[in-house]
Amino acid sequence: MKLFFACAFLGLLFFFTLAFINKHQKKANKLLAVCLLSSALFLLHLAGLNAHLFLKFPVLYALFLPFQYLIAPTAYLYVRSFLKGNVRFRTKDWIHFIPFVLSILCYLKYFITNANNKLVSINNANVNFSYHFAETDMLLPLYVLTTLKIILVIFYLIAQWRLIKEWLIEIVTAPNVYKDIFGWLKTFTILITAFIACYVFANILSIFITNVSINNIILIAEYGLCLSFLTILLYLFFHPKILFGMMGNIVFYTLDKQKNTISTTINVQQIFAQEIAPTKEIAQALTLEENGGEEVEDETKIFSLTPEKVFEYKQKLETLMAEKMIFLTHGCNLKDVANAINIPRHHLSIIINTEYRVNFNDFINRYRVEYLKEKMLTPESQQLTLDGLAKEAGFSSRATFFRAFTKFTGQTPSDYLKKFSKSE
Repeated sequence: MKLFFACAFLGLLFFFTLAFINKHQKKANKLLAVCLLSSALFLLHLAGLNAHLFLKFPVLYALFLPFQYLIAPTAYLYVRSFLKGNVRFRTKDWIHFIPFVLSILCYLKYFITNANNKLVSINNANVNFSYHFAETDMLLPLYVLTTLKIILVIFYLIAQWRLIKEWLIEIVTAPNVYKDIFGWLKTFTILITAFIACYVFANILSIFITNVSINNIILIAEYGLCLSFLTILLYLFFHPKILFGMMGNIVFYTLDKQKNTISTTINVQQIFAQEIAPTKEIAQALTLEENGGEEVEDETKIFSLTPEKVFEYKQKLETLMAEKMIFLTHGCNLKDVANAINIPRHHLSIIINTEYRVNFNDFINRYRVEYLKEKMLTPESQQLTLDGLAKEAGFSSRATFFRAFTKFTGQTPSDYLKKFSKSE
């Protein structure tokens, strides 16, 4: 039973991390926090039964059971908050919490009954493990309540997988940086599926078989719940960018089926924190508002880009670089490049940030360095100084040239020349 208690404790720890430490994408992380909290409390209930803890503290019996009705809804809402771009909790989202509220009403009998009656239920559950999932003497008959539980979790699981399925196609054309998020959401959905599968299996057994012969089978299902939950926690532990908010600093896409577009949502606080490569134009396009560290109403701005536009813009940009070599122009800036290929500047900024994972200056300087790497090895370039080569490539100064060359090659221009002169 130590494994159950350990998972419950870790789940509570991760809940506090997501709810109170992670300050990015607050809605999504709070939903995940509630999902982990609900799972942890349900496992804590199972651990208390199996360890006979409730015999000593009968007042705690059934206290955590209503939380099982939050696991599937919050898991679904968490995935939806990313893939549908629901960055804020809407009034109508509270409908998903109705089963939880109704379950509290159903469990009122357990909550207000005396300790002796609770001990009878606890002893029954200790003898027959099916009572871990089959709540008896409730406001609803056993088979009705259990059937509703199964329908509820399966409904949300199917809805969650439909979201994932929608994005299996869209993710091919989404920015590379977003694939990390989608990979996590897909892994999370698979693990929640395993958790719910064990949960449904145990509930089905509790309806049709109510004798001690199935104790071992129920216990296996409970360990399945525990291991599925532990795997989620381990994944979060080894991917701290999810747990501590670094993943919240990247650009993500949202699907709008009516417009058939993909919209890039950029978090303003993250842009200005320079946790993704920012550009001056993106910073100017967004509004940063201070509100005591709290979310503000106009925190994000949406730019719509279809997958076709992303591909088109990349083709135009790469053709411009390869054929017209605009990067050789002194003072080449974002506006010049955007005008040359006739696209909005903020769209160009998004393409460079998300598709190439660099800011505009690094994007241009990388082309200049690649140009010079070939140019420096030609016979005619032997007559030019490094300053001359830097000016020819469009660099504004020798220092900028050296800094960029070292950054993208790992060696100074002089070392690069020496290396190839020796090889000849």
